[in-house]
Amino acid sequence: MMTIYKKIDAHNVAVLEVMTPNPKIPKIRLISRIQVPAECRGKGVGTYLLGSICSIADDSNYTLYFHIPEKRYIHRTVRWLIKYNFFLASNPDLLVRLPGPQDETIQIPTVEEIIDVKRYLEEGDVD
Repeated sequence: MMTIYKKIDAHNVAVLEVMTPNPKIPKIRLISRIQVPAECRGKGVGTYLLGSICSIADDSNYTLYFHIPEKRYIHRTVRWLIKYNFFLASNPDLLVRLPGPQDETIQIPTVEEIIDVKRYLEEGDVD
């Protein structure tokens, strides 16, 4: 697991965690948590965290997935993630971002890769 922290002030820290849901496919990473204190939202902190992990993913050739756990935030979160070249993978709460420049030569994740991530989210374990 990789964790990126952004210290906001003496009392607030924002966190982004990324993990590998299937060790057999190490180039797929799941953003398992983005947490920005409520009073610090809308000030570019989440943008900093997501921009940082997208840059790391591009440099390391990782495919990123993001699962939106709370349905009440789904529309706002999807609009935000699309700005970082995420797109819907299989349903409205699972998005994928491919590494590198976003053009027609990008290889779309296989159905099996998407299913592995979904299985991990549902069961917490992948073969």
